Amino acid sequence: MSRVRLLIITDEMEVGGTQRQITHLLKNINRDIFECELVYFRNDSFLVSELQDSGINVTRIHKHRKIDPGFTLRLLRKVITGDYDIVHCFALSAEIWGTLCCAFTARTKLITSIRGQYEWYTSLQWFIKKIISKRSDLIITNSYITGQYTSMRLAMPLYNLKVIHNGLDVMLQDQSAPEDITDCIPNYDTIAMFVGRLVEHKNIPELLEAFRRIQIDKKINICLILVGGGELENSLRELAVEYNLDNVYFVGERADVQALLNLADFVISSSLREGLSNTILESMMSGVPVIASRVGGTPEIITHNIDGMLYESGDIDSLVSCIMDLSNDVEKRSFLSRNAKQRAVNSFSVAQMVHQYEQSYLSLV
Repeated sequence: MSRVRLLIITDEMEVGGTQRQITHLLKNINRDIFECELVYFRNDSFLVSELQDSGINVTRIHKHRKIDPGFTLRLLRKVITGDYDIVHCFALSAEIWGTLCCAFTARTKLITSIRGQYEWYTSLQWFIKKIISKRSDLIITNSYITGQYTSMRLAMPLYNLKVIHNGLDVMLQDQSAPEDITDCIPNYDTIAMFVGRLVEHKNIPELLEAFRRIQIDKKINICLILVGGGELENSLRELAVEYNLDNVYFVGERADVQALLNLADFVISSSLREGLSNTILESMMSGVPVIASRVGGTPEIITHNIDGMLYESGDIDSLVSCIMDLSNDVEKRSFLSRNAKQRAVNSFSVAQMVHQYEQSYLSLV
């Protein structure tokens, strides 16, 4: 029996939550059953090299503008000549062009994705998403709430919806903290950490405001390490200077996040919106407690005061209270740490995620 030919299309491969999940999926899928390829349009990262080193065929088809006929023809040629059984698209731009290409193939099954609540979509984008959803053979979402929200916004039932939560590797915790970080950060009683892209929806100004208030009170000796890069990095650095936050450290985009997590007493996720956060799952898998805003699929991962702490997005006083609570209570951090790791390992492993994707793909062919 020939292998199932699978093409994944995404718009970019910079370091982000969706890109990490694509990498986990392609590196761990059963290659005796599936023959996989990846196509992306712009912004690569070390994740591309990871996939290529693992034997995955990765192709970048450059897209130079919103409407690029040359790009469209190259992608269409790729889809038609590839004779794929399944095309699975991530991100709206990839879905637009993937849906168009699949319209020219008789047997290729189209899978599209819901990775967040997309509150920023315009009316036109929701209209396009509705057309795409109607043409999809299967829609895969990473949380129940995002699927429900999309169904409501589209004003249509999504009978072809499948929920597959993100998965993370069950990793060994024997990596020492990177010396280039430990050498430049003074001793603190507590180390808080943010991991993610420095973009608007991560809501870092709220986090910096919380630390400004904590700094004024000077009741705890704490620092914040911001791991990641993005379009707001310079403005956030300026804001930290404006707030006189000499206990906030920007360390940029890193490939050794797992080792960095060994430094943290807890991780903070202050997002305005999330699908299902990889950072939260990675932290829990590493046994690091998480303080997170109660948005998107996060309450599907964390139960407040059982395996993490939740606060209402925008309630800075509540965020400060959570930070103070965990900073002052080592026993509570230990309790949350044990429960968080058990929850992540039992429910959000890569193996479980990949198995569900495999079954979903096979159900179509």
